[in-house]
Amino acid sequence: MEIKLDPEQFLRSHKSYLINISQIKNIEPYGKWTYVVSFKDIRKDALITAAKFEEIKKRFS
Repeated sequence: MEIKLDPEQFLRSHKSYLINISQIKNIEPYGKWTYVVSFKDIRKDALITAAKFEEIKKRFS
């Protein structure tokens, strides 16, 4: 599934999560090496590693 999605739009944030980066509402720390991602209009959260968090920051800066 991951290879079929646009890498500019989707990101493997953690081994268990594939997220649509255009739907990110907020990212908050959750422990030392992990963050929690909340989404617009969606009640579910996802985890993101510190390395992927840095990658997202670079995309939006």
